[in-house]
Parts: sequence; C-alpha cells; structure tokens
Amino acid sequence: DYKGDLYVANNGTTTIFGFSATSLPAVNPNGTATTTAALIPTETLSDDGSGSIQAPWALAFDGYGDLWSSNANAPNTVVEFKPTQITATGSPTPNITLASATVSSNATLVAPNGIGFDEYGDLAVASSASPFGIAGFGPGQLKTNPASPLTPDVFLVGTTTTLNAPAGVTFGPSY
Repeated sequence: DYKGDLYVANNGTTTIFGFSATSLPAVNPNGTATTTAALIPTETLSDDGSGSIQAPWALAFDGYGDLWSSNANAPNTVVEFKPTQITATGSPTPNITLASATVSSNATLVAPNGIGFDEYGDLAVASSASPFGIAGFGPGQLKTNPASPLTPDVFLVGTTTTLNAPAGVTFGPSY
C-alpha cells in the first residue's frame, strides 16, 4: 500500500524516489519547521534501459492510483506506472508511454515539464521547450498503451497562446 507516500521526481539523477508515509517527519502543529538530517527513499525507480525515466520533472496520480511521470529529456515522453510497479525499488517498464506526435508541423511533447489530471480523467501536458504547447489527452486515450506516437485530443500551440516555457499545469477545484 502506498497511500500517503511521497514521490519525488529526482530530475538530476533520472530517478523517482518514493518515501513511505511512516518515514516522513510529522508536521509540527506549532508552526516551527521539522528537519530530518537523512531521509532514505523506501523505493527508487530508475530507467528500464528504454528511456522510461529520463530527467523526470512532473509527477501526477490519476484516479486509478497510477503514477504518471514526464520525461523532460529525450525521448520526451510521458509514462504511466501501475501501483504494483511503484511499491518496490526497480526499473519498471511503463504500462503506458505517450510519445510526441506532430500536429501542424509542431511536436506535441518537447521537454514536458507539467502534467495534471482534471476530475474527468483528462490529462494536460505542458512542453517547456519550443513550440511551448499544451497537449490534452482524453481518458479514452489513456486506457491502454496507445499507438505511438499518440495525437492528443486537444493541442494548444502558437504565438497567440503567449506561452513561453510553461512548466506546470493544474485544474481548478470542482466546487
């Protein structure tokens, strides 16, 4: 079980660290910071030899508990790992890999840095390198490993968007 665990995209060493909820310092209710000299990851996920984890930048969980990671370096993909793949140290092969497609002469995933899910299961991916687009994938596109490359359902790109190296995406609350 990984509920409440902390996952960190360790961009500099091309790994994803998982920290067990029980190993994390408790939040101090009086407002003073609690420090921990050495926090050792419970799990370390690394590349499977096929570019599965390359400079991970953004992490997000979908409604099924799957962990998604953006790979900001080549191969410029977004990958999904099932819950069973992230609870132990290893080099898991992604369950789903979203590779860059070309839409109107523009790559849809270039140094993807931001990923986020809305309440309906739609995934938005921000590319922080030119052409600075936002690719939107519907939940139907994310059920099984799609054909590669996968053309997003929505692609926001172009100078009129005024995007310049977007690095994060999120959807507002539904209340």
